[in-house]
Amino acid sequence: MYAIMMNAIFLMILALMIILDAFIQRKRRKKAAENPEETQAQREIPQRWRVKEGGEAHKLFLFGEKYAVGLWIGRRNYEKAAYWYKRSADLGYAPAQHSLGEMYTAGRGVVQDDAQALKWFRLAAEQGYSVAQRRLEKMVTAGRAAEGNDAAEIKRHAANMDDAETAERHRLAAELGFSSARHNLGEIVATGRGVEQDGVEAVKWLKLVAEQGHAQAQDSLGEMYAEGWGVEQDDKEAVKWYELAAREEHAPAQFSLGKMVAVGRGVEQDEVQAVKWVKLAADQGYAPAQFWLEEMDAAGRDAEWNDFGEIKRPAAKRDDAETARQYRLAAEQGQATAQFWMGKMVAAGRGTDQDDAEAVKWFRLAAEQGFSLAQHNLGEMVAAGRGVEQDDAEAVKWFRLAAEQGEKDAQFSLGQMVVAGRGVEQDDEEAVKWFRLAAEQGNLDAKVMLGEMYAAGRGVEQDEAQAVKWYRSAANWQRSVAQFRLGEMYAEGRGVAQDDAEALKWYRLAAVQNNEVAQYRLGTMHAEGRGVEQDEAEARHWFWSAAVQGNEEAQYRLGVMYAEGRGVEQDEAEARHWFWLAAKQGHAPAQDRLEEISAFRQEADKLAAESWVHFNLGEIYAERGADEEALKWFKLAAEQGYAPAQNKLGEIAVGRSAAQNGVEAVKPLGLAAKR
Repeated sequence: MYAIMMNAIFLMILALMIILDAFIQRKRRKKAAENPEETQAQREIPQRWRVKEGGEAHKLFLFGEKYAVGLWIGRRNYEKAAYWYKRSADLGYAPAQHSLGEMYTAGRGVVQDDAQALKWFRLAAEQGYSVAQRRLEKMVTAGRAAEGNDAAEIKRHAANMDDAETAERHRLAAELGFSSARHNLGEIVATGRGVEQDGVEAVKWLKLVAEQGHAQAQDSLGEMYAEGWGVEQDDKEAVKWYELAAREEHAPAQFSLGKMVAVGRGVEQDEVQAVKWVKLAADQGYAPAQFWLEEMDAAGRDAEWNDFGEIKRPAAKRDDAETARQYRLAAEQGQATAQFWMGKMVAAGRGTDQDDAEAVKWFRLAAEQGFSLAQHNLGEMVAAGRGVEQDDAEAVKWFRLAAEQGEKDAQFSLGQMVVAGRGVEQDDEEAVKWFRLAAEQGNLDAKVMLGEMYAAGRGVEQDEAQAVKWYRSAANWQRSVAQFRLGEMYAEGRGVAQDDAEALKWYRLAAVQNNEVAQYRLGTMHAEGRGVEQDEAEARHWFWSAAVQGNEEAQYRLGVMYAEGRGVEQDEAEARHWFWLAAKQGHAPAQDRLEEISAFRQEADKLAAESWVHFNLGEIYAERGADEEALKWFKLAAEQGYAPAQNKLGEIAVGRSAAQNGVEAVKPLGLAAKR
């Protein structure tokens, strides 16, 4: 009987323990669901803290945890939790310091106090406690900490700050040593959001975290070196940072590295390696890399690249008809990517009949599925009225949909529509916004336009140094208009110190790409000896290069050179030809020169006619034996520059007494000889 009772008691105790354990586990699961970071914090407690102070601090911390979760009396008691956290935190126990910081942040069990929260987070963070480090960074960068660990609330706080405050918060966090804050600050300073733009400082912050293995910072640093922004342009250094980020599977860096390898910038050219890196980026869903591979596949084995890694289509292509057939099959099954590429092939007439209306059909089908590249291409077709009625408002609609998905080319196109007021209200500030977004993603035309906006002070405060920065960013990637603009800034000392030699360098880079205005400016600098030794022949070469492309200033200068025999043999007919071409375009000085030539020729023709008449009168009188009258008319014709008359006078004088007429004979004969 006794044994039965003892067994019953034992079973009852066991049942109670099981029930209690189930209750505790349920409480813990509920707490984990409500406070995932707190649960993570407990898991991350290192063993060294569990035994600190003989384990006393850890025990005190656990008391606080039980009150915070409600394990003692079935409900939470934040005041007692804060008390035990404080006792443990005072002993230097990092998990307790972090938990106490959370209590002060949310005002649980204590009076809400951000300063106290920051103090305890910092103490825990300084001991390397990762959860506290992340919490401290969020608090510093987002302003006042949000309720508990609610990420959405933190984002709302951050969204309410202006750019200047955001920059200052990130600077505070960066100075505390937080890697992501340092990276963000580098990006903020590089783009000048809420702070003065400074490439050198941006490189400083990016390099600090890049050296710690931060892939995004490494990618950004690679771009800075590739473009020469904040550092001296260095392709090898750019490749180094791109490769470090690429090996961390950072898709944008893999794509950039592939393009550098493709053209041999900073590294030996290697098509196989280039494709390898780009494919790695494409496999991660990186759209620009996927697009590049599709272009290469269409170009075939003979694919070539320009200086910044974009595919140049060769004359010989692969079997486009088969490619088009495969795309059509997939497109008809509703695959957006295939519909987009089918539209591209039909628009270009590759492997199928060229048909703008059909291209629009495929682009629209893909665009309606949210495919950003198709939305942009559809916008371009509508804007140009290709295969569909021209409609600027409709084009803006599609550009905006693609731009809001981050499609850089669409962002640039939208900026162009907004700055011109096509299909949308003209707004320079909004245009700058879209140009900036596209430029920061590497769209070269957007960089040029952003430079133009800064140079003119349109939509943004005029800042010629900023204009130079954006021109240089595009110029380093061989964009000729940017190279010309940069040359202009150096020639005029706008945004940079005036430097004719540097201006000459950028003009030449643009000129060899057939930029007619750069060719004209380069000719002018050679003609005037600015930044280079004066060289009329070299000036004539560049004036001619620009003139044949229709540059009216170059046509006029070339006309002057032929008219005056500068650097070329004097040629009135050639001069008249170039003056006429410039005059047709409304060039006033060229029109004046043509009028001068015409008046001169009319006067010359008149004088020539009179001289001929006078000479022939002399001949008639000479035949009649009226020597004195003949001599009079010969002299009149000779004085008008008529060579036959001058020669005749010389002959007459020679026939007379040498003593009396020798000198007179030499004079007209000499004049005739010169003629």
